[in-house]
Amino acid sequence: MTPSIFREISTNLNRDEWRWLARHLGMTRIRINVIAHEYGDDAPYYMLFAWLKRVPRSNDKVTLLSRALTNIERWDLAQDLQNMKEDKRYEQKSLSKKGNEMSF
Repeated sequence: MTPSIFREISTNLNRDEWRWLARHLGMTRIRINVIAHEYGDDAPYYMLFAWLKRVPRSNDKVTLLSRALTNIERWDLAQDLQNMKEDKRYEQKSLSKKGNEMSF
């Protein structure tokens, strides 16, 4: 998960969708209101960072976020996120393969 991914998602959320997303990610209403007050128009972006900090390292963050996006009926963003995950996985496989070829 990178800042550019969070920026992409947050800028594509409509009005209060970020609040619904935050609730589906397990945030309390109080925490959501604090983020809204502190960050104003950038609240959706910073909400994602606040969520990320609380997710254990062992959890698949992309899957969790994709499910939450699906739950608020933003299948388009969930699909984009999954595509980014697959692209990254493919890129890592390609780099690994090239590294093995070069070691011979």
